[in-house]
Amino acid sequence: MAVIPQYSAGAPPQARGPILEQAETVRVDPRAALSSMNGLMDVIAKSSVQLPELPNDFGQGKAKGLRAIGEGVSRLGAVFQKLDEEEATARNTKTVFDAQQGMRRLYGDFEVWTANEGAMQSQRWGEEWSTRLGQWKGEYFQGREIAPAAQEAIDMGFARFETETVINTKVRSAQDAFKQAKGAASQAWAMAVDSGELDTARTITSENAGTLFHADEVARMDYEAQQKIRERNNKILENQKDTALAYGDINGALAAVQAKDVRPDEKALETAVVTEQFGYQERIRSVQEIEDPMERIKALNSREYEQIRKPDRDTLMNEAYREINNENIATVESFKVSIDKAGGLSQELVMTDSFKALPQSSKNALGDYAITGAKNDISEYLAALRSAQAYDPTNDTRGDELRALQEQATLRFDSKRAKDITDALKESQTRTGPKQAIERVETDYLSFLQKRYDNGDFGDFRVGGGEIIREEGEDGAAPSYYVADPQGEMPKVKSLGRDTPRRRKITLAEEDRMKFESTPRNKRGTMIIEDQIAKEQAFLRFQAVQQEIVRRRKAGEITNADEMSAVGASLLGSEIRDAAARNVQTSQGNQMPSNSWGTPGSPSLEISSDYEKRIEETLKKWDELQKEN
Repeated sequence: MAVIPQYSAGAPPQARGPILEQAETVRVDPRAALSSMNGLMDVIAKSSVQLPELPNDFGQGKAKGLRAIGEGVSRLGAVFQKLDEEEATARNTKTVFDAQQGMRRLYGDFEVWTANEGAMQSQRWGEEWSTRLGQWKGEYFQGREIAPAAQEAIDMGFARFETETVINTKVRSAQDAFKQAKGAASQAWAMAVDSGELDTARTITSENAGTLFHADEVARMDYEAQQKIRERNNKILENQKDTALAYGDINGALAAVQAKDVRPDEKALETAVVTEQFGYQERIRSVQEIEDPMERIKALNSREYEQIRKPDRDTLMNEAYREINNENIATVESFKVSIDKAGGLSQELVMTDSFKALPQSSKNALGDYAITGAKNDISEYLAALRSAQAYDPTNDTRGDELRALQEQATLRFDSKRAKDITDALKESQTRTGPKQAIERVETDYLSFLQKRYDNGDFGDFRVGGGEIIREEGEDGAAPSYYVADPQGEMPKVKSLGRDTPRRRKITLAEEDRMKFESTPRNKRGTMIIEDQIAKEQAFLRFQAVQQEIVRRRKAGEITNADEMSAVGASLLGSEIRDAAARNVQTSQGNQMPSNSWGTPGSPSLEISSDYEKRIEETLKKWDELQKEN
């Protein structure tokens, strides 16, 4: 038991006081609770909830700390309740907005339908919209948990939305019906105007005035109908006048003028113009009725027709000259037949009026044909064919160029080559529009090819007159002509047991033959004669290259000048090498005549000196043999 000391007021205590025993109690540290509370306060501070202010002495002392914690906990319940209310309000707001968006999408889809599938069914718009509204309302709320407050807001919004959209749809439907009715009336009015029915057009506007058409619209449409119908009728009468003038019906033309709805002064002026036009056209018609084109030309150059305007005069002149040229072509062809039958141009043919009427160039051509026949020269044929392919009728108003080309084809070439030229002329006359760029490139390149052919690059066909060996024909036959050729055949002549030179037969054009025969032998050395056999062989090689280039161009394989040059160089190079192997030996001597289109790096060509020596030796032996015989 504890000893309780006695207190003596008279003297200080004699001993220390006892230490009393105390029951153990729980010590409260408010720092952890305050830290948690501060974290919660930070979260709440970021929201819209307003917390009560804590006292300034919160946490001071054990008793105060416990009381503050108790008060905070009780107030935190109010905070949580406030948060729940705000969350419910937010969810309800979102639900209402979602419903409003659904309504807007529903009406948007309906407007798309009215603009597309339902565009021509405006009478069904109201029914269609009511169906879509009921279907949407029934489907939207299925399976959705909606608070009463949100449901009430949605119902109120839907009722307002339904009223507004039903009214709007009805107005739009009525507007569309009005628009369609006005469109139909306007179309009927336009058809009446186009048909010239003024009364019908006016009836349409008057019956629909105040409903479909405003007063100002009615006035405008009536005036427009009157003007359009007037212009239409005047145009019809103008066509009738022109037709009457074309057929020489002056009375019909004047009647059409009188029927026009124009001012009196305009009508008087047009009557005078029609009278003058009729007289002018009668003057032109009288010239056209002259059958002989030469007489027609004389008339056009006379004072009687000097009032014909220059454009019309030129047209009439060109037509007359073209007729003359066409007649000359037919005359030349008939004379060719007569020359072939008679074996020459007889005096009787020369004295005919048809022959005398021909141009001098045609007479000369017939004379040459009667002597030499169709020369059928390949170079001349190529030039004529190229001219025919490039022929442009617009630049040959009188047909002079056409006549010359057709005459050349008739008298200068055989039937096959003549047909090539006439076919090219026909194609040129039917061509519409200018040539394409690649076609012009092709024309230039084929012209270059012909120059190479003329130069002998496809095979040499020229021989000197002194190199030609003439051999009389047996039993009065025409003589034969040869040139020395180491690869040729042995001549069939009598010999004295000595070798005779090899040779090959050549053919001379009639003009060359006559020139050769009329030239003394000692003067033939300067002559250049074309061997028609070798020339024809060179032409076939040239033609093969030409045809291949044309084929590739038409097939689209050649589209520009560079491709033309590359393809041509390849084809031309092979042909020239083949021709060189047949005619000359290849070396690095002086180059033959060339062109910018030539193949770069191709070997130059020259006749070797050994070959020339062999030719000279062969000719000497042949001359000696002829002297001995």
